[in-house]
Amino acid sequence: MKVLPKISYSEDVDILMIQLSHKKVDDSYDSGDMIVQVDEKGEPVILEIFNGGKHLKELSKSYQEI
Repeated sequence: MKVLPKISYSEDVDILMIQLSHKKVDDSYDSGDMIVQVDEKGEPVILEIFNGGKHLKELSKSYQEI
C-alpha cells in the first residue's frame, strides 16, 4: 500500500511542507527556494518550499482549469 505525502502550510513563515516518507532525515540541501531533506540513501524525505502561498495559488488556478 502506497502512502500519500503529508502536506502542510505554515502561513506565519509562508512555508509549504511536503513529507514524502517517515524515514529518518540524514542531511538537507538548499535548492533555491526549497530545502530538500534526505535519508541516508539520498532519497527525499521532506520538501520545504519557501513562498509557499504563491505556489498554493498557482496550484489552485491549475486545478480550476482542469
